[in-house]
Amino acid sequence: MSLREVWVQLQRAGILVFRAASAVDGEALRAAFDDFCVEGETREILIRLGCGYSPEKLEPEVYASRYPFSDVDAIRALLLKLVVAGLADPMGPSFALTELGVREIRTWYERMARAMSILDLTPVTHAEVQEILEADRQIASSLAASPEALENSVLRHRLGAVLPDASDPALWQHHFQVWTIQTAREDEAERVRRECGDDWLEGFVRRQLWFVDRRPWLARARTFERLAHYVASYAPIDDAEAACREAFARLAARGEVEESAEGLRLTAEGLAACDLAESEIDEAFLARWPSWGDEQVARLHGILTRLNTRLEQLRAPNAHPKGGGP
Repeated sequence: MSLREVWVQLQRAGILVFRAASAVDGEALRAAFDDFCVEGETREILIRLGCGYSPEKLEPEVYASRYPFSDVDAIRALLLKLVVAGLADPMGPSFALTELGVREIRTWYERMARAMSILDLTPVTHAEVQEILEADRQIASSLAASPEALENSVLRHRLGAVLPDASDPALWQHHFQVWTIQTAREDEAERVRRECGDDWLEGFVRRQLWFVDRRPWLARARTFERLAHYVASYAPIDDAEAACREAFARLAARGEVEESAEGLRLTAEGLAACDLAESEIDEAFLARWPSWGDEQVARLHGILTRLNTRLEQLRAPNAHPKGGGP
């Protein structure tokens, strides 16, 4: 059993707990997003920045550096919408969330927690859930202590953001812990991208299509419309669909992607290249994890596999309704 196999199951559980809760009681999760004091684009920027960066120092330049397809002025304009809504204050070139802004983020966490706490996880026990959460904490601590967690890394910013209350030892915590752990992998992917001089949008399109073959629970986009939707959710972009089409065309010219009756997809050559790139990123990412023994790795993998089986059952159309799991 490898750490990479554990990571795959860990990440999968983080996604499935949200999707299982959505299948069991979608109204509760929708309410978590709909009950903000602001809506639409302003709500999305509040969640993305408030949960990913220090509330005392939201910097348009730092955010834009991660998304080179966007524009600093466009990101600043979004932050100014938070100012108009009373959720942030301008602080020279940066911004800071107001008490209302921080409260909105914390309330969102609380609603999300309630929505994901209704799941009956049997046969996975409360003690096993605690083992998963302890593993999450050890991984996050090890990642944060590594030299790669530089000042402007996504992980470093995430650790300084408004985070959920960690005192409730329930599985919903895992959803947000995976979010934190994933930022360290994003840092590794960004490092590789810059070293190779790869185009951000090309990498985005390639990876979304890689999910279809290798990580179906993460697959979100096989059409230009869906790719454009998710690109625009990261940062402002002019004509996102046209930009995605252009990136796809460049990849197609190199024989990495193609269109099919089922939607956009990687070619065999593109899939092999992605497999290699993702493996290299994982190798660097997992080297920063705790040094666990084979027995602990195997046990954690077994617990996560059983948990994911249960979460998939809860996602099924005829799944058992609400329960009071551990």
